[in-house]
Amino acid sequence: MPISINGSGTITGVSVGGLPDGIVDTDTIAANAVTLAKKQGFGQVLQYFVATLSSTTTTTSDADVPTGLDTGDFTPKKANSNFYCMAIGGAQNSDSTSAKGVTSIYYRTGSATPGFQGYINAYNFGAPDHSPHSGALIHNPSTSNGYTSGTMRFYLYMREVGSGQTYRFLQVTGGQSSRINFVVLELDAD
Repeated sequence: MPISINGSGTITGVSVGGLPDGIVDTDTIAANAVTLAKKQGFGQVLQYFVATLSSTTTTTSDADVPTGLDTGDFTPKKANSNFYCMAIGGAQNSDSTSAKGVTSIYYRTGSATPGFQGYINAYNFGAPDHSPHSGALIHNPSTSNGYTSGTMRFYLYMREVGSGQTYRFLQVTGGQSSRINFVVLELDAD
């Protein structure tokens, strides 16, 4: 088919792949003309969730307990995505020299019981008072848990390790600490 330009400026007769490499750049493409499926690639953020806690939260339990921070139920954009889960900010502390605390990530699909995925942060009384949270974990539910479809949810848990003392997962103190953020990014693994 010959290439022709009609009176309205429409070009016909160009086959798929018929333009020379490098001739179409981002300025040539209309806004929002490229679908999400076409612009994704390894490491691309597909969606994200942020949960914030801004009230003092404590535990004396030597078992992992929920902090109240979670993503809420959601459906992943892709079944084999990686999830980058992180706790940022806030301040953890204790009044006891024997107190220790840990932060961990839990995950569930559907209505199943949440399961432990890994520790991301630790506090020891010898650490600076009001230590900020700074921990992360990468989790791929399809390879780690056999996920194929349905809803899922990520949780942030806390624990006081073995001494029965009060561990402050979040200590709200004016001018020093106000909140902790739990951030989960769904990343394209393809």
